[in-house]
Amino acid sequence: MTINGQSYVVPHNGKKPINSAVDSSGQIVLSDKGFVPQQEIVGLNQKITWTNLSSNPVTITFAHMPGTTPHQLPVGGTFTYSSPTLINFEYDSSSGFQGFVSIGAFAP
Repeated sequence: MTINGQSYVVPHNGKKPINSAVDSSGQIVLSDKGFVPQQEIVGLNQKITWTNLSSNPVTITFAHMPGTTPHQLPVGGTFTYSSPTLINFEYDSSSGFQGFVSIGAFAP
């Protein structure tokens, strides 16, 4: 993907695209149209990586997520998080988009 003349690798879910509604790959992408997926469901200690593939730097703010502060992501930038405990939280971007994460002990 090329943004403002710079090339970036688009994260994916193994061999298939990330589901835009609900996914479990641990990959969340911000584009100029919003977050993909809208909801991420992962297991305990599974890494979640946010990647900013929008055309502008953004700040991601987390609600109901202890110990975190807003993270500024330049275009192409990433932020990774994992949790050893069950938690659900929302997050917002300074560009006006929202998403939701559920971390738990889910059956395959």
